[in-house]
Amino acid sequence: YQFLFKNFVLSDTDSKGSVTFDQFDHLVELSANAPRSLGLAPPTEQMFRSTGERRAARKKLFDGMDADKGGTISFDEYLKYTVQHIAEKVGSKAAEEPVLTTPKWQTTASAFAPWVRKAIEQPRSEERRELYTFLSDCFMDADADRDGFVNGDEFDFLCEKAAALPRRFGLAPSWRDLYHTVEARQAARRELFLKVDSSKRGTIGMDDWIQYSFGHIEEKVRGMHKETLDFANLPNSGKDKFIAFLKTATSDRKSREFVELYQFLFNNFVIADKEAKGAVTAEQFDLLVELSAAAPRALGLAPKSTDMFKSDAERLASRKALFQGMDKDGGGTISFDEYLEYTIKHIAEKVRSAGGRCPMGFDR
Repeated sequence: YQFLFKNFVLSDTDSKGSVTFDQFDHLVELSANAPRSLGLAPPTEQMFRSTGERRAARKKLFDGMDADKGGTISFDEYLKYTVQHIAEKVGSKAAEEPVLTTPKWQTTASAFAPWVRKAIEQPRSEERRELYTFLSDCFMDADADRDGFVNGDEFDFLCEKAAALPRRFGLAPSWRDLYHTVEARQAARRELFLKVDSSKRGTIGMDDWIQYSFGHIEEKVRGMHKETLDFANLPNSGKDKFIAFLKTATSDRKSREFVELYQFLFNNFVIADKEAKGAVTAEQFDLLVELSAAAPRALGLAPKSTDMFKSDAERLASRKALFQGMDKDGGGTISFDEYLEYTIKHIAEKVRSAGGRCPMGFDR
């Protein structure tokens, strides 16, 4: 209440005890600063394409609060609407999941691929600015002696840090696949460093790094797969593509498909780990199964829990038995590696034995 009241007073610039539409626009920005500071609400520039679009949306909201149509809103009108709005937000399904402040393009292949493509193809885009920021952060971390340059020894770390992002999604090979040994990798990096060091001074500046990186990424984008599997929207891909994806993922751990499946399972594990301990309990495991099974269920490839079990008690008993089978040390929790090992093996068996039907039905 105090926070909202203070914002209202600050917006009431003519001290009349109410705010006009122009003042309301500022009031919304002041109030939204709190959730935005925690990554819980998008910035205005991401919500609206222009000032006109923003003002039109705010005018509609203002008119909805202005019950007497007097052209101003009072604090009680603003308070009533805002508390109700916040209550709906925190009570929504999205609010039940932990907030991941990491940008979406750093979390899934389906988000990363179009993001990096746009960053390269549209130099004035927000994606380009984000890519620049990412690459400059890599440079800053690699500049261990803080002299504004990266030397030959630091360059290997710089390349590894930058490459970790596309590797996360199976869009770049691991250094072991490329070089086999640390010595071979470092030798290749020394050779590359000499090419990037266009001034031949023995160090590279951020300008050298950025120019090289954009050129390198542009080349990679041209040969990058245009299609990735979006686990959040599987119906767009269809059953056949999903099953083919799973077959490749479970038969070749070096494939892009395996990395994408790994990422999906990893994200689910993190969400289920409500206590942030790096492991899940039997109770949390029930949520983990539901999160993972949502993918095949979206395509009709796995039954709903309500169709499989007559009651919650029956479901939980079945899940507990499955959990205990994964909990090899009997410690009362399972780690991600235990969950991953079981799940990949389980999916592989399903796509082989069931002809692709019900490929991720964990309970059967």
